[in-house]
Amino acid sequence: MALADPFAAVDAVNHEIVARNTWGHLAPVKHRAFRGYMVFTCAGYGGDIAIIDADWGDLEDSTWLYDAMLEYAGKHAERGKVTRFDGVFRNYRFTGVQTVLSTDLP
Repeated sequence: MALADPFAAVDAVNHEIVARNTWGHLAPVKHRAFRGYMVFTCAGYGGDIAIIDADWGDLEDSTWLYDAMLEYAGKHAERGKVTRFDGVFRNYRFTGVQTVLSTDLP
């Protein structure tokens, strides 16, 4: 067991408190729909997920939006392909259409 292990739960709670106090005003408003898109990929080497581009209109970037996009991309990205999602982000859920933009990787 590492020395930091017993403190991990407390650190997680403190991190959430600091994030909400610092960036809470940027959190997406519940029950409001934001129309937009995101472009994401899963790296062919290593399998890392990357959000390449995104625009959700008047929804400002935040840790909550990024986490939601990363979670969505992680479930839907295909290794070595670039995918575009067009649709709506509402209550931390995405509804829309995905299109594979590129499959011709060397």
